[in-house]
Amino acid sequence: MVEAKRDDAVAQQKIFDFEFRIRRPQGEEGWVYCQGGALYDPTGRPTRIFGVNIDITERKRAEEALREAHEPAIWLARFPEQNPNPVIRASADGTILYCNPSTTKFPGWKCEVGQVLQNELLPLVGRAMGEGKEVQEDVKLARRVYIVWITPFPGEGYANVYGRDITERKVLQY
Repeated sequence: MVEAKRDDAVAQQKIFDFEFRIRRPQGEEGWVYCQGGALYDPTGRPTRIFGVNIDITERKRAEEALREAHEPAIWLARFPEQNPNPVIRASADGTILYCNPSTTKFPGWKCEVGQVLQNELLPLVGRAMGEGKEVQEDVKLARRVYIVWITPFPGEGYANVYGRDITERKVLQY
């Protein structure tokens, strides 16, 4: 008979779980995970409350760090598309593998996937790939001056070409 009453009580138990932020006496913030429940009598009145609290502050900090690390990764993945300056990816032989939309806005940068880089950029890519290190030079394209960075990825077989129009700055230097 006692067993039956215990089974009735267990059948009526209601479980809860939630996370909440706390402020410790020293002023430091933290997080707690709380899980528990209540046992009710046949009239629906709670007779016992039980639970456990677990400090999950470190887990929450790790989740936040992961989220913060992930956001720049997403930004970098969109970076070439949103970059207001020309960005090109070219194979070691100079074949264009990618052009961002900004290449159409700058004189001398218009390109198409599958074409070979312009003569002014082609030797810089070859040099960067051969040396295995970044090359930076001023380059004249369509009567404009650009600072050009070539970042090689020799193991991958391509280089990224970044450009920025510095024509006005060059004119002011003379």
